[in-house]
Amino acid sequence: NGHMTRVISDMPVTFLWENQPYQGVRSTPDFSQVLEIGGIDQKIQYQLFVKSDIFGEVKPKEGDIFVMDNIYLKVMEIRKSPDDGNVWSFQMAFASRQARGL
Repeated sequence: NGHMTRVISDMPVTFLWENQPYQGVRSTPDFSQVLEIGGIDQKIQYQLFVKSDIFGEVKPKEGDIFVMDNIYLKVMEIRKSPDDGNVWSFQMAFASRQARGL
């Protein structure tokens, strides 16, 4: 927890979920896109690491949309740290127009 708190304070990235701002840390992004029939391929672009206690009682789930730097991203998978589950890793992919409700 101490290391994660320090990393977030030193290198924060802000994202929106349910129109509320949160902070975490992301891995190196891969902003390439692959177009296929039916839209953009939803491959993992990067991981977003957050402390689970920042969300309160309602937590994000797979399929939710985050907005970061005006880019819509879909939570493809959530992994919890094996020790205490306090750090979550969100596997993020570009969100299609359908996923964004457009």
